[in-house]
Amino acid sequence: MITRNKDNIRLWSAAGISLALALCAFSVAWAAPAALINTVAGTESTDPLLATLEEPGGIALDASGNLYIADTMNSVVRMINISGVINTVAGNGVADYTGDGGPATDASLYRPEDVAVDALGNIYIADTINNVIRIVNTSGIINTVAGDGNPTPFMGDGGQATSARLNSPEGVMVDGSGNIYIADTWNAVVRIVNSTGEINTIAGQGGIEGYSGDGGPATSALLNSPRGLAINSSGDLYISDDLNESVRVVNSSGIINTIAGTGDFGYSGDTGPATSALLNSPMGIAIDALDNFYIADSYNSAIRNVISSSGIINTTAGTGAFGWSGDGGPAAIAVLNVPEGVAYDDANNKLYISDTENHLIRIVNSAGDIFHFAGNGFEGSLGDGGQATATILYEPNASVYASDGTLYIADLGGHQVRMVDTSTGIITTVAGTGVKGYSGDFGPASSAMLNVPSSLALDEARDTLYIADSNNNVVREVYLPTGIISTYAGTGTAGFWADDTLAVNANLDRPWGLAVDDSGNLYISEVFAYGIGKVDFNTKRISTFAGQWIHEYDGDGGQATLANISSAYGLWFDQANNKLYIADTWNNVIRVVDASTGIINTVAGDKGTGGAGYSGDGGSPTSAFLNAPEAVAVTSGGEIVIADTDNHAIRYIGPYTGLINTIAGNGSPGFSNSQFSSPAGITVGISNTLYVSDSGNQRVRSIVLSSRAPSAPELVSPADNSTDLSNTVTFTWEQSTDLDGDTLTYNLHVCNDVAFGGGCTPVVVSSAVIKGIMYAGSIPVIFFVGIALAAGPGGLTRRRFIMLLVFTAALALILSCGGGGDSGGDDDDDSGGGGGGGGGGGGDGDTTMSETLDLDTSETYYWKVEADDGTGNLTPSEVWSFTTK
Repeated sequence: MITRNKDNIRLWSAAGISLALALCAFSVAWAAPAALINTVAGTESTDPLLATLEEPGGIALDASGNLYIADTMNSVVRMINISGVINTVAGNGVADYTGDGGPATDASLYRPEDVAVDALGNIYIADTINNVIRIVNTSGIINTVAGDGNPTPFMGDGGQATSARLNSPEGVMVDGSGNIYIADTWNAVVRIVNSTGEINTIAGQGGIEGYSGDGGPATSALLNSPRGLAINSSGDLYISDDLNESVRVVNSSGIINTIAGTGDFGYSGDTGPATSALLNSPMGIAIDALDNFYIADSYNSAIRNVISSSGIINTTAGTGAFGWSGDGGPAAIAVLNVPEGVAYDDANNKLYISDTENHLIRIVNSAGDIFHFAGNGFEGSLGDGGQATATILYEPNASVYASDGTLYIADLGGHQVRMVDTSTGIITTVAGTGVKGYSGDFGPASSAMLNVPSSLALDEARDTLYIADSNNNVVREVYLPTGIISTYAGTGTAGFWADDTLAVNANLDRPWGLAVDDSGNLYISEVFAYGIGKVDFNTKRISTFAGQWIHEYDGDGGQATLANISSAYGLWFDQANNKLYIADTWNNVIRVVDASTGIINTVAGDKGTGGAGYSGDGGSPTSAFLNAPEAVAVTSGGEIVIADTDNHAIRYIGPYTGLINTIAGNGSPGFSNSQFSSPAGITVGISNTLYVSDSGNQRVRSIVLSSRAPSAPELVSPADNSTDLSNTVTFTWEQSTDLDGDTLTYNLHVCNDVAFGGGCTPVVVSSAVIKGIMYAGSIPVIFFVGIALAAGPGGLTRRRFIMLLVFTAALALILSCGGGGDSGGDDDDDSGGGGGGGGGGGGDGDTTMSETLDLDTSETYYWKVEADDGTGNLTPSEVWSFTTK
């Protein structure tokens, strides 16, 4: 029998019964913490002038005057309606091939180069890297109409278009009869899909490049990288034969001829015959109502026009120089930058130009003047000096947080590093001009040119910000007090280096992830070289830290330098525990290297039994499936947080439970309180607020965690397996840690049943309130204990009320919770918490709790303690046993 060793016992049956029923419902569940999500920086705009375009390609107009844009490097198709509002009509911004049969805005495209619209309003997309042509019907549903997704070998003529092989198609158009024309670019042919879905070649010889055949059948001719397509009023098909530096036409009889260009590249011929002019990579073509045609003469940075009646060529827009100028003035003296697309609006006599490398759509009116029509002129970022939440970012890929509340953001596609003062919300530029390039060393970082800054590392002790200037194959450093930038590692040439090389003399190959330890040593992952280097702060020399520079997965449990990793996109150094965490992206795992021993292990992701996937929530992290995780971070409380990028989710490993769960995102790309799109970076701010680079949504978002489970109480005494104890036992345990700062109560379980079944329920212990029910063996004893503290004139006084009700054995059976076992039976499991700085439980060790009970003699007892945070989280200790004498 167990009794509490307290005074002043009274009977109160009603309270005891109510409390008994309530405690019978207690259970242990490892739930994911709640997450409050907000946008910190970045927005989208429906104003075309503020929209972010990246290398817009083909453009097309529908019958109503709406303009469609193949926003190539954003992997979407945009539409600017006649009211001047821009929206996405196809693509979710994730470069992939998904979504057929569903909404087009949920589908993934991969660098679409061209777009066309038929008379009914159906949209056709040259989904270039996916090697297919897709259609979006008037209900917004997307499907594939040509191509099977594989580029080689050339095949399919005479059969269904969806079984044919296309190779990087870069042009598409549709005629009034519904026939679809395809510039099957790298197959060097133009193909047609008729109304029955059958595909055939109408110009070129599949897979054979060349320049021949004028005056004969188009199917016997040779083309070289056909791009743009257009049809005139007579049904003649115009083809921009890109690498043949010419425009060719196939007439209604199937005969091909050259109508512009000579086959040699250059820039000449204005006011003369188009067939004597020199072009340089002609791409888009547009035809007006008079059959005059316009050529996007891309690498001459000009738009040329040919008068159909005379065959004379002239320049409509551009000077042949590369750059940007001239808006509001004559188009002929404006400067363009590699224009790839053109479209003509007959109703308003306007020419639209896709000014590709300026990331703009420009328009030439009937008077010949040029104007800015759409795009912000950057691949991404605008808004310095304003609120970060109103700023246009292109592709925020990573961020770091400083102790003064500054959040630094690597805007990968904007080729800049931005800075947000989180106390005011104001954003400014730290490094980069927004134009990609490699320049500016030893000058102001804001005047330097970067090329795909992929990640950052902040060494606050040394006032240094490191930038992975990925496509320049270098790591840059900015000394923050002066803002001066210089190259810290890399030569600018991709390649390999030998250990102990000076970092500035090392040939890096796409440096991507960065981390810095408390000694100032810098860790660099090279995603194309499959390894991680370490630059010693004192010597400035680089040596291998992890990987054998081979694209494989092995080595767990051994030295990291003997292991293999694959394209580690993200690094995080846990300074408290001297461990480097690695987002081993293409192995779909998270790994950790103990910097003290050099030993590497996997802490999340199941590479052994599979590859990419989305599973495992609520279980062991190493049994879960991840999908191309690009970032990992560790909070000061030992929580491991993962950007599970291609699952569009944020995963979380509890430091005390060791279990993995999803805390944000739902596996599908989107933008809402429950959706992310390709999250690519994570950093930790004050109070363990997480900042996530939601790259597909062009935003940085914050996550504030709550309802996190407390650590497991550490048992102190009576010791496990102790014997011959007095039957008056004092139970002592270390208090738990709660990352949310919740007030904890403790459920003390003491039972002569190792399963804690039958009639064993806890005594609840708190520093403020103690109340509970305890059953021992078959004889139930119910306690209700209240403690109140009050300060009186004479100092601290204490009043205690204790009620005891003893029921009969029959009533005990009615109120008993039944034989349910203890759901915390695996309380000793700390899987997945390794390396997180606190995995597997453990209190703070500063204070203990205790409770004294009178027990039966000569009995074996089992005991454990649960920490209860009051929000539904119960964390159990180990189970210990003892014997009374």
